Amino acid sequence: MERAIETVEHAELKKQLSHYLLDLFQNQYLLNDQEKKSREIGNKDGIIVELKRIEEQITNVTKSLGVDDENLKQFHEMEIQISEKKKLIKSCDDDIQLFERMKIYTPFSNNYEEDKNLRLYLL
Repeated sequence: MERAIETVEHAELKKQLSHYLLDLFQNQYLLNDQEKKSREIGNKDGIIVELKRIEEQITNVTKSLGVDDENLKQFHEMEIQISEKKKLIKSCDDDIQLFERMKIYTPFSNNYEEDKNLRLYLL
């Protein structure tokens, strides 16, 4: 009888131990996940300092090249214009392709009668 009680207590302890181990592994997983997220986000102060450093480098490079704000503004405006012109060229190319296909696959016959009225016939 005493052995049966020990077996039941032993089973209960095993059950509790398994439960605690599962909790431990779940908590460790959550902790690792939070550490990974915090590393991805990074140190906010460090990021701000790095951004300021990069902005200073940009300022120094633009000064050393003799580029002022007006030139940069003109450059950005030209980039926008170039982008718009590329879109326009693409649209024109698409139209040309469409006309080329229409030229080949027209619903009208390109064989004309040789009378005075020059009628078009549907294919």
